[in-house]
Amino acid sequence: MENKFLKLFDESSSHIELGMSKDIQAFLEGEEDIQSFDIKADEKEIVNINIKLHNFSDTFAKKIFMDLVNFVGYNRINLFICDNLPAKVKYLYLTALQDTDGIKMKVTIE
Repeated sequence: MENKFLKLFDESSSHIELGMSKDIQAFLEGEEDIQSFDIKADEKEIVNINIKLHNFSDTFAKKIFMDLVNFVGYNRINLFICDNLPAKVKYLYLTALQDTDGIKMKVTIE
């Protein structure tokens, strides 16, 4: 399943929309438990989000991520995969209105 997701993630196109980037920033600014964050897009328009929590835990990182998905995710497709590391969690996240046209994100929470 992981390989199928990675293939879908790689083959999907990513298009950053101004409204989406503002929604991401508004969500992150509104979370009191976030110490700092950084949002950047690469040349393929993949949104890279790095979040530093005041007190990291796997459980709280998952909560923040799922709240982000609920806040910015499109209605049709919301797919993600998670990699739990000792002091951080990394997500690949794809949200779309159509099958292969949406926004791809790489989210790191520590």
